[in-house]
Amino acid sequence: MVRVLIVDDSELVRIGLQSLVEMQGDLEWCGSADSGRTGVQMAIETRPDVVLMDLSMPDVDGVEATRQILDNSPRSRVILLTSHSTPSWEKAAMAAGVKRYLLKGTPPDALLDAIRAVGGACRNQLALDRPARSAGRGRQGQREVPGAVARRPPARQTRRRRAPPALPHSGS
Repeated sequence: MVRVLIVDDSELVRIGLQSLVEMQGDLEWCGSADSGRTGVQMAIETRPDVVLMDLSMPDVDGVEATRQILDNSPRSRVILLTSHSTPSWEKAAMAAGVKRYLLKGTPPDALLDAIRAVGGACRNQLALDRPARSAGRGRQGQREVPGAVARRPPARQTRRRRAPPALPHSGS
């Protein structure tokens, strides 16, 4: 089970994300925080596998909160969930240790896939934890743990609607 901590200053977002996480059989909500400072304290106390972190918060922003969380809870993984698509923010977040940078418009299934992938890597790292481990870099600069396999839930079969064929243009 992947333990998830939610850090966002919007109560509506926290409640929505909590509901989404709690509906999943393989994810466990372990708490929510309304500020970066409180999020750091909760991460130290609860040691979540994944932290869903907002970028813009009134006291400590998501980038600095990520640094502090990873300094105190290095096994936790952070997914930054934000409305800012600015490349400089993304670069700063990734440099701080964020594993995924997602926009708040991300579809729920894609967010859940990211939580499972990042949380699964965290779980697999715990199982493979060795002092002298060499890990390569995978897609998008994410660390890959040798021998680790991220498990994904079976894909849902959905019926896709096709656009109707274009009608020939008739000149009048």
